[in-house]
Amino acid sequence: MTQAPARNGEESLPAHGSIHAVIVRPIYCRAFVGRQDELAFLHELRREAGLSHGGLVLISGDAGVGKSRLVSEFRSGLPKSRWHIGQAACLQFTQRPYGPILDVISAIEPNVRRLASAQSRREQLNAITQTFARVALKSATIVIIEDLHWADAATIELLAYLSARLASMRMLAIVTLRPEEFHPETRRTQHSRG
Repeated sequence: MTQAPARNGEESLPAHGSIHAVIVRPIYCRAFVGRQDELAFLHELRREAGLSHGGLVLISGDAGVGKSRLVSEFRSGLPKSRWHIGQAACLQFTQRPYGPILDVISAIEPNVRRLASAQSRREQLNAITQTFARVALKSATIVIIEDLHWADAATIELLAYLSARLASMRMLAIVTLRPEEFHPETRRTQHSRG
């Protein structure tokens, strides 16, 4: 291996072509600007959820407007020892029924490996909702689902079912989506064909 000559006391580096050099620089996030009201609102809802007045929040906006950054800033300000936090994303080309919900459950309740089989869709929705209720009884819970616009029909149906039951739970569900890409009727049609 050849080395490039050192200059002014600098350490010599391998010559070009012998080893791929990596330049390491710190990555700085831009300051969080212009979303203080939204962040304060999320913290207000979190406090309410901690008092058994949970709910579901939809954060909607075009790609790149800062939905995920808002959620990240909110999450970084949480007292970690007092909250169970589960986060998952809907994937564009992988529409596993209840996929992000099951990922969240496994993150906040590691003892649940898979859901028990159910006789009907209603029983399945009840079983998942009861799992969240049990977790929320032990500790206040934050559930974050990113990119709902890519969700399968079963996940959308479950979130609608769960949202009606959150009012008496210590759970806040935060969901992000791009409204221009969210077409639940398309998801429903794909789900009924599959």
